[in-house]
Amino acid sequence: MATLDEARVQLSKDLGDNREGTTTSIGAGDGSTIIDLIFGEEDVDRFFLNERKTSIFLPGTDEERVADHVTGLTGTPVDTLTMLRVFGAQVASGAGYEVHRLFGALEKEDAINEAIDLVWPSLFIPSRATVTTVAQQMDYDVSAAGFFRNVIRDLKIVSTADTEQEVRLFNWDNRVSDGDGVVKLHLGEQPFDARTLAIYGHKKMALADFTAGEDLLVLTARAAVYMLENELAVGFVTDTALLERLLQLNQGRFAQRLFHYKRSEIPWTMTSQMLGRGSMFNQFDV
Repeated sequence: MATLDEARVQLSKDLGDNREGTTTSIGAGDGSTIIDLIFGEEDVDRFFLNERKTSIFLPGTDEERVADHVTGLTGTPVDTLTMLRVFGAQVASGAGYEVHRLFGALEKEDAINEAIDLVWPSLFIPSRATVTTVAQQMDYDVSAAGFFRNVIRDLKIVSTADTEQEVRLFNWDNRVSDGDGVVKLHLGEQPFDARTLAIYGHKKMALADFTAGEDLLVLTARAAVYMLENELAVGFVTDTALLERLLQLNQGRFAQRLFHYKRSEIPWTMTSQMLGRGSMFNQFDV
């Protein structure tokens, strides 16, 4: 199960914008500075990237503040970074922090949430539910199954002799009810009473549904593409060449990761129906 912190850090890595540290001393009492001796080893021109806003994010408090580019890195030795707006409290020694130069931490989190929708239907949750037939009833409301848009991808009849055995059915479709507008399972012939049908569909993924490894890599690459495309579309950026290189790199990453980690598709209704239209309830139980 992936977390937002894990996704944000991985997205920063995909953007080449990953920098984490731990403060070595207590910051100013008003929350205006963070202190880390490692700042003395920073190349200031790289730390403050062109005209972009370098921000500091504190995962412990979910606070993000923009660093003061004019004041820069100060102290003797150089260990202090001043914020344009103070944190909510004095930053303690030993506090973890992240440096974000290309895009802010909260911008990255927004992009991750957008990418969750954008990776659909390449990544999805395969889901199964059952419905019991009623004699003479042709339509069944399957909205309780929670499938995306109530669309069924596949239908099988469960054996009465062995419930682990299922046989694919073809004479059915998704149909919108005239009465309530709900998408329902419509059977193509009169069913026998009290037969169990296994219905299969997709559910959209929430962040918690992504694995911390494979799925997350697909998600963050897509989030990177989303951010870079939007930034380039604005047309007022001074580092266009850098962003274009990053966009090309992450487009390739997304395609490669998707190829490796994409789940097998559950057949669409139309695909199933093209395979043949057989009688649903005159089959031998297996």
